[in-house]
Amino acid sequence: MKSLFSCFRTAASKHDQQGYQVVSVGRDGLKYVEGDHELLAQAELQSGKPDRVIYASTVRKWRAPYDQETISPEKQKEIICRLEAYYTRQNVTCEVV
Repeated sequence: MKSLFSCFRTAASKHDQQGYQVVSVGRDGLKYVEGDHELLAQAELQSGKPDRVIYASTVRKWRAPYDQETISPEKQKEIICRLEAYYTRQNVTCEVV
């Protein structure tokens, strides 16, 4: 069982040095962490191309205790670009809807 969990850990983004990290959560989730803020975005698995669909509407609010802070449209675009880059590095095609 330990090797299964280490497999999931390797799917994490290696961009901690840039101040953020992206981690796959379950089948359809992406956890985005920036400093002490995090959010959970939905990225649905598709049967054809693209491989994944990222739902922009799920990149709107940080998780508690920062859930009262609004994510600006500019910050939302930045986060979505980072989520897309996460999949691109894994050779996974994606589309933002």
